[in-house]
Amino acid sequence: MFRKMQFYQRMLLIVVAWSGLIAAPQAFAYKQITAVGQHTCGLKNDGSATCWGSNSYGESTVPSGTFTQISAGENHTCGLKSDGSAICWGAGKTNTRNSPEYGQSIVPSGTFTQLSAGYDHSCGLKSDGSATCWGNNSWGQTTVPSGTFTQLSAGGYHTCGLKSDGSAICWGNNGTSGQSTVLPSGTFTQLSAGYLHSCGLKSDGSVTCWGANDYGQSIVPSGMFTQLRAGGHHTCGLKSDHTVTCWGAGKTNTGNYPESGQSIAPSGTFTQLSAGEYHTCGLKSDSSAICWGNNFIGQSTVPVDSGVTTGTPTVTTKLDGISTNAFITPANKMIAGVLVSGGTKRLMVRASSVDGAVDPQLEIVTYPDRKPLGSNDSWATDPAAAELSQKKLAPARATDAAVIINLPPGLFTMEITSKNGASGAGIIEVYDMAVFP
Repeated sequence: MFRKMQFYQRMLLIVVAWSGLIAAPQAFAYKQITAVGQHTCGLKNDGSATCWGSNSYGESTVPSGTFTQISAGENHTCGLKSDGSAICWGAGKTNTRNSPEYGQSIVPSGTFTQLSAGYDHSCGLKSDGSATCWGNNSWGQTTVPSGTFTQLSAGGYHTCGLKSDGSAICWGNNGTSGQSTVLPSGTFTQLSAGYLHSCGLKSDGSVTCWGANDYGQSIVPSGMFTQLRAGGHHTCGLKSDHTVTCWGAGKTNTGNYPESGQSIAPSGTFTQLSAGEYHTCGLKSDSSAICWGNNFIGQSTVPVDSGVTTGTPTVTTKLDGISTNAFITPANKMIAGVLVSGGTKRLMVRASSVDGAVDPQLEIVTYPDRKPLGSNDSWATDPAAAELSQKKLAPARATDAAVIINLPPGLFTMEITSKNGASGAGIIEVYDMAVFP
């Protein structure tokens, strides 16, 4: 297959994929986790969804099909399909105005880009930026104000929306806590509505919360965050180092509401989290899910793939990075062949001079049709330069090249030519960016 490349100085085959025989039960791989009441749902990498925990109203009985986003409410769940349509299941398939049948699962027509399921109401962000909510409206939580939005969050009996200009607005029940009206000033990148409190992630990475504070759920610890989730009586934030911290109820684990340990975050690094009423769940860097806190109905017991139980277990490994070097002349380039499998991979490719004699020009093309996908002459000119510096992945010299690129499954070549006509040793490195969260 690579016979045509024999005239190059060096060729290297890299498989960026999972390897090894999986014989014992393993955790499912997820790309999203969502928890609210007494059930939890996970969106798998293949687009299918699974839910566990309470199923009193069918909230954990997932309909067939694939999804791009899911959102768990108190007794119902909503899913966004790949065609932009929405479907909800569980309580609220009728609209009798008797709890829990408030019509929160009766989805209006139209296409959506984001869904949020609350206590007994649901909201959807439409393709044109407008918002619509349905279900219980006893406190005005489904009466959406005018304007366009970029994100919605349905809470207990109120809703919050992030407007196009970065400002926040909330509507619905305000009680005596001010969760819908006492909004801080500033611009936000994300909002999260809890049961009786609300929180916002500001543009500078700080978090602020307002509303109920009877368990300390609105007293934010110091630090910079990239994501936050407001739960029943607690709040959790994903910090800039990808660790999780929680505050409010559940700092102890007595097994009694609300002290069920939902704020005792486990160690490790995470990519996403979701705070429920009395439990919390997180998506770890290896795409596995973990939940902590109340587990009375199994909402914190993440399912595993028990369908593969025979054979001899072996360690599952992943190639984190690989490199090769060779001598480059003006007439002879260096090339590395790359095979990507198992889904789209976000890769960093570096082309560096070992002895300083070569000013490397990097090019990434498809094989065998040589369709250009990316190139770079100086790493500082790549759109990912800031990320390369922040993660200490930048090459040593300004003349060295580096890119971060998403590559789908297939064959590719990474090629170095000597831009200045000199001869010398060069190196090609390829890293899976999943190991640099």
